[in-house]
Amino acid sequence: MRILALPHSLNILDYPARFQFGQVGAPCVGKSCCTDTCMQMIVEYYKEKTYTLASIRRLAEAKTNFNEDPCTGLNYIEALNALSALGLSHYKVAFGINAGFVANKTLIGPVLVGVHYGSYPNSVGGRCGTINKAEISGKTDCPFKGAHAILAIKRLEHVVNGVTHIDVLTRDPDHSSPARPEKPRFDKIKLAQLNLAIQNLPKLTAFTQTFCIYPTTKKTL
Repeated sequence: MRILALPHSLNILDYPARFQFGQVGAPCVGKSCCTDTCMQMIVEYYKEKTYTLASIRRLAEAKTNFNEDPCTGLNYIEALNALSALGLSHYKVAFGINAGFVANKTLIGPVLVGVHYGSYPNSVGGRCGTINKAEISGKTDCPFKGAHAILAIKRLEHVVNGVTHIDVLTRDPDHSSPARPEKPRFDKIKLAQLNLAIQNLPKLTAFTQTFCIYPTTKKTL
């Protein structure tokens, strides 16, 4: 564990975005660490402590033998094991969810969400295509189209012609590599865009259902 100068705040945006690549000692050089990195940000928000990806992985696998290969990602059981070991037993898993469920849970705290990365919104610069572009930032790892974990951090509303539209701020760990040096503070995407990425997870990957790992208790100071 490393103690860093983290803000003492209820606002998730006061806390830094973290990325799976470029962290010292990360399992498989960070390639398998999207879930680990989302948990790293969750722990920083609630506990105001920074744990390495390697230490999070050890806690996740301490009670199981599922993913001994460091290049294999974590499953939801391992993720809940790590969060509980780090003092965050108020996180639960939900299956069969949609983007509306996720957006509402961000009113409590950050939500770890399984998505199909091929359906995740593309960067505003059009690097991965001009269709399904994010409103701010977005995906720059164009070839990767598998299962991925992101962190949904904030629900936003705006009204256009009397109709309420919902956007979601997310943090995507898949940056900070030599090929993708970007380190965006967050992505801003439409609720429908997030829902497409969620719903395509069981359709286009080995996952059999949609899921998220969400908080049941708000942070207090």
